[in-house]
Order: sequence, then C-alpha cells, then structure tokens
Amino acid sequence: MLQSYLSYSDFCRSIYIKAWIYVYPNHIRCFGNRIHIFVEYFSQSDFSEQCMAIYVTGDTHGDMEIDRLSFKNWPVGKTLSRTDVVVILGDFWFGPGRTKSDDFWLDWLEDKPWTTLVVDGNHENFPILNSLPDGQAFGNTVGIIRPHVLHLRRGLIYDICGYRCLAIGGADSIDVAYRTKGVNWWPEESITHEDISRAEQSLELHGYNIDYVFSHTGPTAIVKRALHAAYGVDIDAPLLFDASSLQLDTLVPKLKFKRWFMGHLHTDSMFFDVNYYVLWKSIIKADFQI
Repeated sequence: MLQSYLSYSDFCRSIYIKAWIYVYPNHIRCFGNRIHIFVEYFSQSDFSEQCMAIYVTGDTHGDMEIDRLSFKNWPVGKTLSRTDVVVILGDFWFGPGRTKSDDFWLDWLEDKPWTTLVVDGNHENFPILNSLPDGQAFGNTVGIIRPHVLHLRRGLIYDICGYRCLAIGGADSIDVAYRTKGVNWWPEESITHEDISRAEQSLELHGYNIDYVFSHTGPTAIVKRALHAAYGVDIDAPLLFDASSLQLDTLVPKLKFKRWFMGHLHTDSMFFDVNYYVLWKSIIKADFQI
C-alpha cells in the first residue's frame, strides 16, 4: 500500500489539513479528516499473503460497543498485525447518517494494527453501505469503508487466511414498526432470493464445501435454539419476524462447513454439536481448539 504525508485542502470540509493519502482503485473519497484516493493499487496480496489468524465477534452497534476492541478491553489486539483479521458479524456501524462521531470511530478502528472485515446486519444505513467504492481483497469484491476496514458482500466466498469463507449478511428487524423507512430503516436489510442465488453460484464452484460461514442472522433451527438458551423462548414457537432465516434454511441441506458464526441475537451461545457459534460480546479465534 502506497501512502505519503502532505498538506492538502480538505474539500469535503473546506479546511486546510494534513492528511494521509491512501492509494486504492479509481475513486476519491473524504472520510473525516482523511482523503482516500483509490487507484489501481489495491491488491489481494496486501491482505491474503501471510495471513495469520481470524478473530470473530458479534454486533458492535457503532460507538455503543466498538470499545470492545480497545486494547484495554481486548489486550490480544496489541499483539496483532495487518495480516491478522477481525470479523464483525453485522450491526457494525452504518446508522441513520454519517457524523463526526462516525468518522472518529472509523478512523480509530482503521488505526488498529489488524484488518477488520464486516458483514452487514439489520441496523445499517444501506444507501451509504451500498455506495462504498469496490476493491479486490481476499480473492473477491469488497466494499472499502477504510483501507483496512472492509465490507464483505453478501453471497461471496473469500479466501481468508487460507480458509474458504462465505459471507451472507442481513436479517429482519423486530422493531421495524418503531422505525421510519429511509430514515433509520431500509428494506435492504433482509436477505433476498437474489442473495441466496449469488451464494449458491459461489458455493457450486467449491462443491458446497467451505470452512466458515460469517452471517448476521442464522438458520431457523439455530435461531430458535439460541433464543431458547438465552431468553427461555419456547423452542417450538414459530419465528414470526425473520424471513431472512427462512432464506438461509435453503442453503443448509447441501452446505458442508466447519463452523458457522453469526450475531444478531445479543447472546453468546455456542452449539458445539452442530458447529454453530452465536456471538455478541465474545471475541473468539475462528480455529479455536475444543
């Protein structure tokens, strides 16, 4: 990655600043007090070569819970490098709009020594998320939030630290009745038939055999088990609020995987018998030994 330190006029805020110039594909974006110039220098080798470890955690909800990844709360982070990866399982950042606080915390995360990968959840600002510039990393297309904070697109398979990983973000909000379309809720939150078709096309190339799944919600049976374990919800009660789980159900019969990691349910529940791991505040190593 090419970078230099220089004086530059911040045309996004009309103030004179010193900014880091990051070089990536064919876009100019202003993020806070940083100008990111994207040209054809964003390469898979920046991330995939010598990749060391994958860590996974649940929803961070912007500045509400992002400090989970501070060195004080997670000292392991001090030992990591850009060749290590932290995956956030949705409800990451993109709330109602972009603010100075957004920029501060996204820059804070960019300054961490590892590379952060995120799948989208159901509390994201999808117009912002979907307008991110594209790049190539880990063998497929990503959205560039920051040079080392990347969005994994739904239905794509990535080669992360030598593991084949399916990303399938999205879920349905249970509080949609209290939110306003286009203000703090967007229908793009739901997993669609098109998302599943894209995943199936990706999986066919690998014989439906992968290592990890990174999702926000999960298949119906696992959502029911997790809600029962965490909150005592009747495991036989119908799931009335999550059509996205029904979409994921269609992948399960053919799919062979080592571990499926998901967030969304605000609980930490690990189902070792079926290799599903529901995460919230925990930060675990993807290849941990049982």
